[in-house]
Amino acid sequence: MNRRPSPPHRSALHLVSARWFVEGAGRVFNVALSIVGARWLGPAAWGVYWTAFSFAQVVTLATDLGGHQNLARRTAGAPARGPEFLAPALRLKHLLTLCVIAGWALLGTRLSGLPPALTWLLLLALLCLSYAEFLGFYLRGLGRIIGEAAILGGDSVLACAFGLSALALGAGLSGFAASQLVAHAAALAAAWAWVRASAPRPGRHRPGALTAHLAGSAPLAIAVLALTGSWRLGMLSLHGFGLAGTPGAGYYAVAHRLLDAIRFFPMIAAVALFPSFARGPGSRNPWKPLAGLLPASILASWVATRAPVAGWITGTLLGTAYVPAQPLLSLLLWSIPLMTVSAMLTNWLVVRGHTVTAAAVALAHLVTHAAGLVLLVPRQGPAGAATALVAAEAVATVATFLGWWRFRRLK
Repeated sequence: MNRRPSPPHRSALHLVSARWFVEGAGRVFNVALSIVGARWLGPAAWGVYWTAFSFAQVVTLATDLGGHQNLARRTAGAPARGPEFLAPALRLKHLLTLCVIAGWALLGTRLSGLPPALTWLLLLALLCLSYAEFLGFYLRGLGRIIGEAAILGGDSVLACAFGLSALALGAGLSGFAASQLVAHAAALAAAWAWVRASAPRPGRHRPGALTAHLAGSAPLAIAVLALTGSWRLGMLSLHGFGLAGTPGAGYYAVAHRLLDAIRFFPMIAAVALFPSFARGPGSRNPWKPLAGLLPASILASWVATRAPVAGWITGTLLGTAYVPAQPLLSLLLWSIPLMTVSAMLTNWLVVRGHTVTAAAVALAHLVTHAAGLVLLVPRQGPAGAATALVAAEAVATVATFLGWWRFRRLK
């Protein structure tokens, strides 16, 4: 007998603060691992690692194709039918994962030009993490926001523990990647056991279920591939223009990694409000939470980009080897207010069913970012990559606002 899903009728403030606390605790370990790893391995080696990570993450996107968000969106709209929606999504996830592994075995190593062992270990690690995130999206649709946060936070704690152990034992890049594979696999096993015990299980196969899932996932597939692929495009462009393995690539990698960690805060706020956008009283007004988040993100960006603060981050926290990364970090941090707006409005568009608009926003981000990289990286190197990313975030913010303005009065 399936258990009844927990209703997400909690205050927006409670959901946001609880998610920040639960997952934020895990993210602290995640950032700590990146700082220690960057210091231990050095700028050049860290740049190689983060380039391989970027390749593996882009490839892993093929196992999502919008299915994660579509599962959460459909489940949020009808939690009692969650098991019915989960079954085809899980079958499709298995099939896509097998295709990705086979494709990487045939072409991956030759296309990336990176150490084969490193790329394979990171690909398998991120496939495990992708499955854990998939289970988290299912819990998000059921309104169990804290459950999803616990899965991701626990994964971060395990990744930190195993990663620091590998570094302490003198492991190189491949050994460090292997530690992440073990950590993500352990987190996935724990998450699967938890979901099976506490959430409704996948239902039986029904004719047309897979077709319906694919139809709802198609626009989201474009959005996920474009936006997440664009997010990693900076590192891949440095690799493509022959800067992989240089200190400059390492400086950009560590600045980008810190931005990746900081953007957690606005993104988590948007994720925490996902169920309320679907059914709650604030479903048509995402600007209420933004009224509190946007001023805070602007102030935080201004403070963090001041020379004493940015200098402490790059010089003291990361070590003197990363002092040249300060201008890159200061520039990238100005994208935080933009991400705060775009993350909230994009989640609103997705949960309200305007997935084609969300896909168009992601494509605008990708095109702007790619054009900026082609124009700026050959002349400015890592600084050009940072400028291109901030420009892409600005375009995405304007596009999401226009999308919200168009649909704001629709039920």
